[in-house]
Amino acid sequence: MRQVRNNPGDQSEWQKMRRQCGWYEERVPAWLETSDRGGLRAYFFYTLTDTRQERPIGVCMLMLEQTDNGTIMACREEKRCELMSLFVYPEYRQNHYALEMSSTLVDIAFRQLDQQTVTVMHRADLPSTVRIFDQLGFVEFYREPKPHWANSGLIGVHRRLTRREYQERRSR
Repeated sequence: MRQVRNNPGDQSEWQKMRRQCGWYEERVPAWLETSDRGGLRAYFFYTLTDTRQERPIGVCMLMLEQTDNGTIMACREEKRCELMSLFVYPEYRQNHYALEMSSTLVDIAFRQLDQQTVTVMHRADLPSTVRIFDQLGFVEFYREPKPHWANSGLIGVHRRLTRREYQERRSR
């Protein structure tokens, strides 16, 4: 894993991933600028055998400040961040990489960034995504019938994991 940097190569790779998933390719330049200001941290993930980090298998990020999408899932003052932009290339799916990536960023949020809460939004109709956040202990707190970020007919699920819940799960 390594942090995404604001350079043409990383921007191109991240946009390629966003294009493939069909979501927000156009936001990548603004996300990189937000990263430069310290408002988010994005990470490319690699397989253990890719020791030279030549081709990432996916990307995930922590938004640390209010985003431009109208939600309040991230708030610096309240030490609340949003885990978002989770993507794994299709050929690497079904190998638990998305769970490992999400778990790693939750650890970073609580252990390195001193966050009090990690939030996430996801589609309700994706069982694999639901399982990931269930396994990590995220609790649903809101259902958005017509999410601002999705096509019509989808339901957006908002979840959170507090520092206390995270610590309790780790101590079991």
